[in-house]
Amino acid sequence: MTKKTIILIALTALVSGLLYALPTFAASPFQGEQPPAAAAPEKGALPEGKAPRGGEIIALGSDSLTVQPFAEDGEPFTVRVDENTRYRAPKEGEVITFESLQVGDKVGAIAPPAEEGDPIAKVVILLPDDFDPETFQRHIARGEVWNIDTANGTFTLQARRSNEQVTFSVDENTRFRSRGDTVQSLDDLAVHTQVIIRFQRQDDGTLLATEIGIPRPRLSRHLGTVASVDNGSLTLTLDRRDGQTVTFQVREETRFKGEAASLDEVQPGMQAVVAAFEDGSGHWTAVLIGTRTAPAKETP
Repeated sequence: MTKKTIILIALTALVSGLLYALPTFAASPFQGEQPPAAAAPEKGALPEGKAPRGGEIIALGSDSLTVQPFAEDGEPFTVRVDENTRYRAPKEGEVITFESLQVGDKVGAIAPPAEEGDPIAKVVILLPDDFDPETFQRHIARGEVWNIDTANGTFTLQARRSNEQVTFSVDENTRFRSRGDTVQSLDDLAVHTQVIIRFQRQDDGTLLATEIGIPRPRLSRHLGTVASVDNGSLTLTLDRRDGQTVTFQVREETRFKGEAASLDEVQPGMQAVVAAFEDGSGHWTAVLIGTRTAPAKETP
C-alpha cells in the first residue's frame, strides 16, 4: 500500500466521520483550523529544515558519523542516523546506505538541532568525488511562485522571510521534487505554488536553482453549507459555520464522499465538509469534499 493510498484512506475516514456528525457540528473545534501537526514529507520532496552541513567523514560509529567541515576553521560535528534517515547519491538511480559510507567520503547532512545529544540526520547526501567544497553554499529559499517565464527558463519567487520578489533561473541539471513526480520541469510548475529552492549564486550575480521541491501542503477542515457551485470555473463556495465564506478550487484529483459523487451533483444548500489546503495567497484547493442534504426543519 503506497503512502498516497494511506493518506487518502485516512482523509476519507475523516470526512466520513465528519459527515456523520454534521447535524451537531456547530460547536466543532475544527472548523477552518489547521491540523495540529503537518504530515510527514512525501518521499522525493525537498525536506524542511536547515541547509546541509557538509564536510569529510573522519569517523564512523554504529549509528553515527563525524564530519570535518569544509571550512578550514570549522569544528568537527557528529550526527546520528536512524531508520527514518534518508540517503541521496550523487547519481540518479544509485542507491546508498549508512553501511556503504566510508571514512574520507564527502557528505552533506540535514539534521535539526536536538534537545539532548547529537542531532539525528533527516537526510545524508553523498557528494561526488570531484565535488568542489567552494560551491557548498547554504543557499535555500522558501516562498510562493509569483511568475514563470518558461521561454527564458526563469521564475520569480515571493520569498517568505524577506517578502521580496527574487528571480531564479533553471537549467537542464535542475532537479524537481514533488509528490508523485507531478512537477518535472518548469512547464509543470504553477503560479501560487509553495516551493523550497536550493540554489547557487552564479559569477554574474544571477541565482541558479539546482533543486526545486514542492512540500506537502497542510490541510484544514471546513464545515458549513454550500452557497454556490460554478461548474465552469470548477469552484465551490461554502458558507462556513463561523460566518466566513470561502471559495475552493476543485481539481480532477479532488475526491468526493457522501451524496454527491462529483461537483455536478453538489447543490446549494447541502451541508458539506471540505478538506483543503491554502497556497499562501488566499486561494484554497479542495482535496476531499463530503456532502449530504440538509435535514428538513421540524415544524412546531
